[in-house]
Amino acid sequence: MKQLIWVNIGSYAFDKTAKTVTISGITDTIRLEWLYAIVNTNTNTIIYQPNKVGKGATLAWYVFTLDYDTSAMTNTDELMIIMDLPESSNVASTAVTSPNAEYKSPFDFTAVFTSGTTITLSVLPISITDNSQISYIKVVPASWESKIWQNGINCTLRISGSVVTIYNYTGTPFVTWDVYEVGINGAMKAFELNLNALLALIQNPDASYYQPVDLAGTTNVPAATNYYPSATGMSIDSFKNQSLTFDMIDADGTMTLTVEVNNDQALLSSNPIQIYMFDDKANAKANSRAVTNGTLSGAISFTDFNYQFFRIKMVNSGATNTFNLKWRQVY
Repeated sequence: MKQLIWVNIGSYAFDKTAKTVTISGITDTIRLEWLYAIVNTNTNTIIYQPNKVGKGATLAWYVFTLDYDTSAMTNTDELMIIMDLPESSNVASTAVTSPNAEYKSPFDFTAVFTSGTTITLSVLPISITDNSQISYIKVVPASWESKIWQNGINCTLRISGSVVTIYNYTGTPFVTWDVYEVGINGAMKAFELNLNALLALIQNPDASYYQPVDLAGTTNVPAATNYYPSATGMSIDSFKNQSLTFDMIDADGTMTLTVEVNNDQALLSSNPIQIYMFDDKANAKANSRAVTNGTLSGAISFTDFNYQFFRIKMVNSGATNTFNLKWRQVY
């Protein structure tokens, strides 16, 4: 039965320098004769075809080493890998069936696009204390078919604060306008007979009322304009009030912090709207906070922050600096 790796079953990792294709997500020991063809769809090049001289391969465990010279290609090129697998082959997961998870968005919490490799979670019903609690991220695109990124199977998922980052992936994981289902594991739910609904063991936990977000904590950022958490910003969701604390230390130039908003995420990048903010430490309203060859800290409050998307803009004229940005949002 011919299958497409990563589309139908399993996943792969391509190393153009080593000329290797590593298969994962198939628990049976695979055989070289099962491999039917490998095509680089970015360059429209057949890099494995068993009946062609110079396009063969060797197999060691789950690693195919190609005869074809792939050094001019890119590790992130998408490959079409066709394998003729036996009907009884065991696979780790399929491309469209969601794995099991105790809590899933959008029913139990919210998951929104942050960048091409990150998803931000909010209104979580439980505390996430370990990366293994992140089970999967299912991408439902506007067109084409769904894809599932399953932790430990075809990628690695890690969480910091409320932001889930994907590692060890192939292709482009996340796109702005796609819809995302995220599965996490934690304390079991209970069933409430009177409400006829599944509930978290703790009703209305504190985590559902506030959300801390670690936007940045970095040093020696090159002289440039940078955006946090990303150029496309972050969704406010249904949170009503926000606050930002910051520390800026500069030794060779000027650092300037501004806040930009837009209710259209696409326009946040092309037509950002810079807003005024109230610095509780300085007891003053301003549309930017800046420091030159010195240190500046502040506490910004946003009451009834009625915008859909925001981003923090940091402009550094020098490269010897340190800054921390901590965001908090409350119902």
